[in-house]
Amino acid sequence: MTTWELPSGYGRVKPDVLAVGSQVYGSKTWGGCTKLSGTSVASPVVAGIVALLASTIPEPLRWEILNPATIKQCLIQTAQKLSKSNKTSSDTLPDYLLSDTNIFEQGAGMINLNAAFYHLQELRRRYEIKHEQGLNITFFPSSLDLTDCPYMW
Repeated sequence: MTTWELPSGYGRVKPDVLAVGSQVYGSKTWGGCTKLSGTSVASPVVAGIVALLASTIPEPLRWEILNPATIKQCLIQTAQKLSKSNKTSSDTLPDYLLSDTNIFEQGAGMINLNAAFYHLQELRRRYEIKHEQGLNITFFPSSLDLTDCPYMW
């Protein structure tokens, strides 16, 4: 559920990020495949992305570098905001998904696995150099544009 769907908002940005969750092939109960949509499809996609990202950190360092906050920060910082003005020729998303939605409808944007991977590798490199944790703090949103959302209270 997004924040804008609530009858009276509470100032929190939800969703944090977007993931593929429409017309994804899944298995039927009694065999075969069907197209599925919704949060129940997007959640396993995000879980798979997190597992892939975690697997890129060597096991001895994994518990020192990774925690839920680090993964969330990585996904939010590297997400790509969906808008028609950001569309490139390689984008496969239809135009109706690229409407200029606000932060309360799309959060930080669509998860970008490739960017998240490189960001996580940079965190790992800095950790190995400095042997410190908590090198980055992310505030999301980093600034408030009160004109961004027509539902602002």
